[in-house]
Amino acid sequence: STVLTQEERETFFNDVRKIYHRIAQYFKLNLPLKNQFLRDIQILHHSLKGVQNTDQIIRVARAVPHLLTEREIDHLRDEWLTYSIETIDEKWIIKSVVKDSTGNGNTSNDSDSLNRAVCSHADLKTEIRDLREANDQLNGNLALECKRNDQLAAFLTAEHLSIAAQLVTCGP
Repeated sequence: STVLTQEERETFFNDVRKIYHRIAQYFKLNLPLKNQFLRDIQILHHSLKGVQNTDQIIRVARAVPHLLTEREIDHLRDEWLTYSIETIDEKWIIKSVVKDSTGNGNTSNDSDSLNRAVCSHADLKTEIRDLREANDQLNGNLALECKRNDQLAAFLTAEHLSIAAQLVTCGP
């Protein structure tokens, strides 16, 4: 284990401070911090439901094309006020299960947790593979069902033609 001198420690922490300062400057320049829609949509987080600023929810509704009709937007203000004073049971709040490196799952409802938003590449590949397998199975089942329907239609057509031929020969 290497012991740093006081001067080396100060240099290290000054460098770290500079890095964080540069990151903050980059974010200020490149993130849409003044985007009104992004500010307004924060109202949808369950922890802000007590905030009775209905203007934000109305702006969100108007900003998303074809989400609601004008009549529905008119009713939205009253519905939002009702929602904001209601008590919501904790079990209705969406929680995520975050797995650590050992595969153990921890339940979390901290929306600020970076782990909740980040999936590993392997997890995504597994999900995509599973979806493709399910899709292939559905397509196989659909093809089999179509084949059965075609066979049934052919049988019914032959049966109907046979009955029609008998009716014609037995005519009046």
